[in-house]
Amino acid sequence: MNNGGELALEQGFDFKEIRKLIKKDIKLYMI
Repeated sequence: MNNGGELALEQGFDFKEIRKLIKKDIKLYMI
């Protein structure tokens, strides 16, 4: 059974970088 983080790593994504981008997007929406 695969979780989202493992799936992202398999596809070559850095989960921490994705979370940074999500946090940036949240800050933009909170303005």
